[in-house]
Amino acid sequence: MNITRSSRQAVAAVIAGVLLIVPLLLTVFPRYVGNGFPGPYTRTDAIVLFFVGVPVLFALFAAYRVAQYHDLFGTDSEDHSVSAGPEIDHEHEPEYDDGSLVSGPDRVEEEVGIETGTAASKATFEVYTDNTGDYRWRLVHQNRNIIADSGQGYASKQKVKQGLESVRNNAPDAYVIDQSKDEEVPEGHGSNTTFELFEDAGEKWRWRLRHDNGNIIADSGQGYSSKKKATQGLQSVQKNTPRAPSEETR
Repeated sequence: MNITRSSRQAVAAVIAGVLLIVPLLLTVFPRYVGNGFPGPYTRTDAIVLFFVGVPVLFALFAAYRVAQYHDLFGTDSEDHSVSAGPEIDHEHEPEYDDGSLVSGPDRVEEEVGIETGTAASKATFEVYTDNTGDYRWRLVHQNRNIIADSGQGYASKQKVKQGLESVRNNAPDAYVIDQSKDEEVPEGHGSNTTFELFEDAGEKWRWRLRHDNGNIIADSGQGYSSKKKATQGLQSVQKNTPRAPSEETR
């Protein structure tokens, strides 16, 4: 049988009264009251009872709170049921938008379908200098995978940041062509760049972002085992570049 919260509070009040009020009253009366009726305790007994009763009261209250925490009294009648949420499909392993497997808190987010909004980015642009002293950038996903890089070195920090901003501005709307299908870019596709999806000599799938002037301003930086994985990595770049912050690293 469930016990309501108000019932538990009433029980706690009674215990407090017995252990605190009664001993206090007993300390006021001597062993024999004025009419000669014998009292049950001496004043010293009542004082001892008081100092024993207070710790007992706190111990009982602590035990009550522990029992309440573990719901040993049953669910309050005033409580409302909570929905268990959407059922999780365990037949398919969730993946990051760059194609790698999702784990930890991000896996929970993917499985229960939490909407995180479109404004936030899950990646960061890192500007750094390579071994030859040239400036480069890389786009690092929050899972620490590099999902894009500059593909070339720049002579100055100003130049590399200009290249980075070109990718930020053009990648989201860039048209994607699959070079294995001999596709062509349609006119007026809304961007000065085009994603080219291709298979390299090692039978790995890659992508590169080519500007209309012919320059490659970004590439995947790695080979993928399938066209699907490469496409996911490409889409991750399109989704994360607009709001991705930039920082300088070594």
